[in-house]
Amino acid sequence: MKLNAPRGVGVKGLSGYVFYGQFDVPEDQGSDFTETDLSISYSLDNVMKGLSVRARHAIVDFDNGEDLNDTRFYIKYKFMIGNI
Repeated sequence: MKLNAPRGVGVKGLSGYVFYGQFDVPEDQGSDFTETDLSISYSLDNVMKGLSVRARHAIVDFDNGEDLNDTRFYIKYKFMIGNI
């Protein structure tokens, strides 16, 4: 599920989403788990065309075993090499 603000509302260049999933894993292959992903991105085109930043956090809860939290930060720049 991706949530974007309607036109004229919010901060220009800001977007985000929340993802939730429940996974039923066969007993002989592992443990059932749920995962929640939170992500927010911001376009920095006003600083440099094609530049953006993103923060992502995942929460994974296993029925059996140790749970997992994963936080990542991205700096992204779109560019072109030659005519590719």
